[in-house]
Amino acid sequence: MNAHALVACLLVSSFAAAEPKPPKITSKTTALYPSKSCKVKVAGGEGQDPVLRCPALKGFDIEVSFSATDTLVTITGGTQPITFSGLVGPTLEWRLARGKPFALLVELGISDTDEDGRPINRNPHVEVIDLAGTRQEVPIIGTKPAGKKAAWVKARALTDAKVAWARPD
Repeated sequence: MNAHALVACLLVSSFAAAEPKPPKITSKTTALYPSKSCKVKVAGGEGQDPVLRCPALKGFDIEVSFSATDTLVTITGGTQPITFSGLVGPTLEWRLARGKPFALLVELGISDTDEDGRPINRNPHVEVIDLAGTRQEVPIIGTKPAGKKAAWVKARALTDAKVAWARPD
């Protein structure tokens, strides 16, 4: 191999090595109510529900409280508090890039009643919450497990597509 070819190979390989690689994306789940890992933060008085503290990733706190029909969740520790309410699923999924959380996924619905007064879940969806505050809904189509699974797969793809291709910190 002549010197020009060797220099050309070295230049090409150095450019290829300098290209950023996508960060490794992982998930961690934490339990929400009615998990036994949630602890009473404030005991409810007569006719009042307690305020719970549920497990969270290091640096974050999750507080769960209740209204007559809905669960209210507040997450603190990021750049701004994140709140959501409704018929909340049993877990919160944290999406992480290089081990740092960047988004949350949670199953939500709206508590309502049908024409006969029976409780129903309207607008079931997976809420995609960027820790910077933007939100997006992925509808759960139908009542079968496949519809729920498809919504979760799509929600993960939405969060992961937003992660920048950046050099490792």
